[in-house]
Amino acid sequence: MAQTTSAGSTFGSTDGLVCGICGSGSNADGGTLLRCGRCKLAYYCTKECQAKDWPCHKLASPLPGTKGWKYVGVPKELHANGFPAVLVAMTVKAQGCMYEMTGSFMKNGNPASTKFTDAPITTALGFPLRYAWFPKTGLPLPNTTLKLLTLDPNPQSQTFGQPSMPTSPLGGIVVLRGDGKYVQTAQIMALINYLTFKLAELRAVKEREAAGEIVDRQDIANRLLTPAAFAAAFERERQEAAAEGRAGWVGAKNPTTGQGQTATAAT
Repeated sequence: MAQTTSAGSTFGSTDGLVCGICGSGSNADGGTLLRCGRCKLAYYCTKECQAKDWPCHKLASPLPGTKGWKYVGVPKELHANGFPAVLVAMTVKAQGCMYEMTGSFMKNGNPASTKFTDAPITTALGFPLRYAWFPKTGLPLPNTTLKLLTLDPNPQSQTFGQPSMPTSPLGGIVVLRGDGKYVQTAQIMALINYLTFKLAELRAVKEREAAGEIVDRQDIANRLLTPAAFAAAFERERQEAAAEGRAGWVGAKNPTTGQGQTATAAT
């Protein structure tokens, strides 16, 4: 008979399923995965992985405007391809305040739900995302991701290069692709890096124009706000990840094409 623990309960054979956090196919002793005793749908290899997943697992109940969102055991091949959604929250580590991303094993999520909002800047980059803000998810720290996702990519707009959200809100956000494709955490990290570092020139447009400088907005859009520009930046970051052996980039695919050489794990 299955033995219940505080982390969950074993549930028959879990062959082909993976831990919702690390992707392991077995528990720490090499046995079957533990199943969450609350929802009976999520699987974990250890209590530690379950605790790490809690900020995202709280979203397992149906969200306003969605139908049937819940956690499921996901085959390993699906885990390698990404997740239906990704939670981006903030955490505090020795290095300071950092992003923490968790893949969400959900099914029947509706990308067209009114709970989610389009991020036009990502559509311009060939990686169409929608997002939903959950202020009580994760630590109460400013989440700059949401501010970056609201950058205006239209060079004809008065707010070109400016976020529609002037301050970074507290809490976490859930992002998913508007076209229904799966998302990898490495893809989201690459996007955040691109919006933060590569688009500094875009975000400086307002200040430069206010100082009386004539800025060629269309040139900025042509150079930085295209799928090709983001794809090239993603490839460079993926190559760096492969050279450094970053495990989080193993199997990472270019979100604009879904193709390319994948990073390999460190030995």
